[in-house]
Amino acid sequence: VSQDQAIARLCQLLPPKRIVALLLDKFFKFIYPVIPILDEQSFKSQLNQIIQTKDDSITLKLTKPSDCCTLGILMVILRITWLSLPTNACSIDLGTQCATFFVPHVTTSTVTQAKEESLLLNYETPSEAVDLVRKYMIKFDEISSFSNSNVNLTTVQFAIFYKMYLMCCPDSSNDTQPNSFTSTGQDNETHQVLLSSIVQMAFSCGLHRDPDNFPQLNSVTSNGKLNKEAMANTERLKHTWRKTWYFIVSLDVQQSLSLGTPRLLRNLNDFSDTKLPCASKIDYVRDIKELIIVKNFTLFFQIDLCVISVLNHILNVSMAKTVRKFELDSLIEILKELCYGEGNINEVLNKLVNKGLLFTTEGTLDQSSDEVYTLLTLDQILSPPPVENDKDKKLNLPHEMTTRALFFSKHITLRMLLYL
Repeated sequence: VSQDQAIARLCQLLPPKRIVALLLDKFFKFIYPVIPILDEQSFKSQLNQIIQTKDDSITLKLTKPSDCCTLGILMVILRITWLSLPTNACSIDLGTQCATFFVPHVTTSTVTQAKEESLLLNYETPSEAVDLVRKYMIKFDEISSFSNSNVNLTTVQFAIFYKMYLMCCPDSSNDTQPNSFTSTGQDNETHQVLLSSIVQMAFSCGLHRDPDNFPQLNSVTSNGKLNKEAMANTERLKHTWRKTWYFIVSLDVQQSLSLGTPRLLRNLNDFSDTKLPCASKIDYVRDIKELIIVKNFTLFFQIDLCVISVLNHILNVSMAKTVRKFELDSLIEILKELCYGEGNINEVLNKLVNKGLLFTTEGTLDQSSDEVYTLLTLDQILSPPPVENDKDKKLNLPHEMTTRALFFSKHITLRMLLYL
């Protein structure tokens, strides 16, 4: 299949542009906090240049190499957003023993939202579309296996989206090549190789170095409207850069925990000076959702450091041979404090470091701020406060609900660590 043939087939598979816009909006409202590595404004702007409409039919205008990766990210977004529609949800009976954990179903959707979801259900983007972009346009297997010369930030982002797609989508690929990245699930060699490729591509792009180290990104002067806009675009690029790097760091910790394999990015401070996204100069007044994303990046990195302290005692052979029982008991007690809300995340990390259970080379944080953003208790997550006025309604915003779901998954991870 040639690239032109792949493009022609994609034009047939893509839904109308207005449906693409609706699915994108739904993604950034509900799913984006789970994979927060894009800049919404820049991404939508790029797509508007790529997707053209002519006589009610879609055409694709690909002018630079990164456009293929942007298109690939779009295909993954359309696929997972369509699968996330309520009608496509799976029903699992957890049994009566789990009745205390059930949260009463609250219908917050309006008639308009219900009609919109019913409309979107008719426009499925098949897994074939993702495979077409990966194999014949990006040629991802070749990039991942042989050469990193054409890799940029967008390539890394596509690789991350594709990894998440393989992990959570129930599609079975028709690809029969044994070495290609097509296997679903997590407990296999494919995901280890794929993450290794992502890490190597990130190094090739220099994501492990903070963007402030590169003078060419800071050469925009501040006089004139055009330059101010360019400065804002540069700052958004830096922000996306940092988010992508720390998302990769988190994926590495998750894979090590899931498979019991050594982390690829050990002793982060020895080779990386990339700042957390909270260092970016972003206008959060206009985008409260991004402020929460930034706070979550810091919190989730802190939780990852707690996970790392446990993994080091289990997977590090030299440490495991010499570890003493009172050290493990101390580690368990400190994790319990975090699980049951008896201490905030800063206090927990300080205790781990002071007791020699976590080395500062794994990552350090600026704890000078008086404000502490910590993990909610499980009771707080499962029993959100009732909405009494307009001020409390923000708790029911889409990104807030997704954040609660993420907090719940972190609790499951931490409580699992107590039994390792």
